[in-house]
Amino acid sequence: MDLKLTIKRFMKLWYSSSVFLFIVLSGAMPIETKAITSQVIVDREYLILKNNFKWLDEHNYNIIKNACNKYKVDIKYACSVIQYESGDYCNNDWFKMSKVVSRAGAIGPFQIMPFHVKNKNTLYNFEVNAEKGAWYLSLCIEKAKKLKIKYNSIANKYINKYKKTGSKKYLNYAKYYYSFKIEKEASRMYNAGLYNKRWKYKNWKYVNRIYNKYNSITSSMIAMR
Repeated sequence: MDLKLTIKRFMKLWYSSSVFLFIVLSGAMPIETKAITSQVIVDREYLILKNNFKWLDEHNYNIIKNACNKYKVDIKYACSVIQYESGDYCNNDWFKMSKVVSRAGAIGPFQIMPFHVKNKNTLYNFEVNAEKGAWYLSLCIEKAKKLKIKYNSIANKYINKYKKTGSKKYLNYAKYYYSFKIEKEASRMYNAGLYNKRWKYKNWKYVNRIYNKYNSITSSMIAMR
């Protein structure tokens, strides 16, 4: 009699667990549970970014996040740009970062040039500064993506020449064009100006630091999944 009762209880528990698992996997999770799950992901993202950027607080994070969502820019990349545009220069002091003006006249954490707005004083408002920064970054990224397509096409032509001739110089040319990184080129454009010629740019150290920081944070987030 006890054995039958035990089996009965086990079957009920197994059935309940199976139904719950089906609900979760099918996406029929209650809205409240989905909201909690989403919040956990956001909190984890904030904590990782906070660990990498000393100047970041929850208020600034939300402003940057909203601007990045609007222009479809990765917040990790945006924060990396801020770090090397103003964070390092101001020793991660947010008050100084929000007021800093470069010798060229660029203003605030994202170092936005005044000609991008009607009134340059609005760039001292971080919401405006972040929106203009994310907007300009998105332009740089889109242009870099088009260049990536162009360079891949050039690389493919060199690969075909290599197959025909066996000359390693064509293989090396192909490797050079394949090595083109969207984030690096976008960072270069952001720092030098959207239409500045690539071969005239000399501050590759700046570009590599942004790219390495971005990659480091991305790897950290992947490792925590």
